[in-house]
Amino acid sequence: MITQVGSNTATGRLGAWLWAEDRTIDLCCPDAVRALSSHFLGKRGVCTSWDSGQLDPPAAGLAGWHVQGAHAVSPVIDPAIADAWPESQCEFDEWYFFDVLPEFQTLHALCNWGATVAEAESLRDVPSGFDLHGQLERYQPRAVIGDGRRIFLITRDEPLMADFVEECRRRRTRS
Repeated sequence: MITQVGSNTATGRLGAWLWAEDRTIDLCCPDAVRALSSHFLGKRGVCTSWDSGQLDPPAAGLAGWHVQGAHAVSPVIDPAIADAWPESQCEFDEWYFFDVLPEFQTLHALCNWGATVAEAESLRDVPSGFDLHGQLERYQPRAVIGDGRRIFLITRDEPLMADFVEECRRRRTRS
């Protein structure tokens, strides 16, 4: 289900998951993490896409980070970590946030497909695609934030979703 909130923001549901995506050009993953940091304190971030590739914590100078499977994993997020959230040069980044880090080898990134969240179901029919809803249900992240052609949030947390939509609105009205 899709509901237009404004000319730049779309929201909807993917099963029990809420999603929103916005075409705001000056909001990327690190900005969103900083603006919404109160929702991520005490969580762990997992980078599923870093400029369409993988984040290498030692090369990026990220002390306390480690790699699980193919993905960089943050330490438990505190205000200092949220404030210094890493930023790639070319966007196409995606982050999963967990209360408790699950066991995984690979988490697929939606941002690298160029699809909107509303179009994610079509990726199941692509030979090399993936099932976003199935991945969300299996690993149960608190939230997923991604950017590329647009920034998006997927979560079951209604207050987080409301704050994200409001941050997108604020960014547009500041320009």
